Amino acid sequence: MHIEEKHNTRIWTIVAMKAHDIEPKNITRHNLLVRIARLYYLCSMTHQDIADREGLSRIKVTWLLKEAVDKQIVEFKIKDPVLNTLELEEVFKNTFKLKRAIITPTPQADGDIYDILGRFTADFLKRNLRDRLNIGIGWGRTLNGMLPYLNRSSKKSIKVISLTGGLAANTRQPNPYDVASAIAAKLGASPCYPIVPAIVENEAVKRLLLKEKKVKQILDLWERIDIALMSIGIISTETGLYYSFPDPKKEADSVKKLGAVGDLLAKPFNQKGKFLKPGFANRTIRIPFESLKRIPIVIGIAGGRMKVEAILGALHSGYLNTLITDEATAKKLMRIVQK
Repeated sequence: MHIEEKHNTRIWTIVAMKAHDIEPKNITRHNLLVRIARLYYLCSMTHQDIADREGLSRIKVTWLLKEAVDKQIVEFKIKDPVLNTLELEEVFKNTFKLKRAIITPTPQADGDIYDILGRFTADFLKRNLRDRLNIGIGWGRTLNGMLPYLNRSSKKSIKVISLTGGLAANTRQPNPYDVASAIAAKLGASPCYPIVPAIVENEAVKRLLLKEKKVKQILDLWERIDIALMSIGIISTETGLYYSFPDPKKEADSVKKLGAVGDLLAKPFNQKGKFLKPGFANRTIRIPFESLKRIPIVIGIAGGRMKVEAILGALHSGYLNTLITDEATAKKLMRIVQK
């Protein structure tokens, strides 16, 4: 026989055993465990109330409740759709050898994906804020989706550091500087970014710019980042990167011909996670990817049908240790891997 009581999405189950199943010498102890469990889980009494009623100490009640669980007199069940998502996170984390996987609900409308991913990314960031934290930020609508869910932090000396130079203005995607500045403003942090383009004319220009004092200060900060957040991009003329070129379509098509399925910080990769070298590869100003390996938390954020291949390639690259995506996308990725 089972006695159940629901508390929101949780169910406490107290298992009532038949008397002949309990050894005579243990029957009084068993009776006490069931009584204490019932008072706590079904009658919602506090540890102190139970202690006063039963003539026990508060710590004794705590140990008896633990014993009731250990002996499976009390069983816990969680009945909520969110539980399936949490279990998927563990499978996903183990499959891709990640430190963390955060899987959000999938919105009904495709356009709402940036909002739901932004909401969960903001929540993760807020839970990990501390004094003197250096936050590295990429760009894109996904990261911009965090803004409504961030607020001023009481933590001191936080820096928000752009991981790349600037890109051309694009009505569909925010500039990297704008993203870093807006997130810093919401947190009450200091924005930091290199006042240089993300893609320069040639390698000689790049070498000269990297010698500038202000730029070197950012290079130093790139080596001291604690958390990096990057959206996983697709190869499209709608992104800020390709929009920066005189002929966005021509540039995007040339990168696709190399086998690219996505990019991280303007660095394209194929489905196996191998980074490619398009014509602009040596002209890009961004954090060195070897520096990403030294950052404790490196988060890739993306979701939706259009991003499946890109996310898979980004995971195979080995540079991400945390992924934030939606449930439908995560399931598609698992199906691909299992095949």
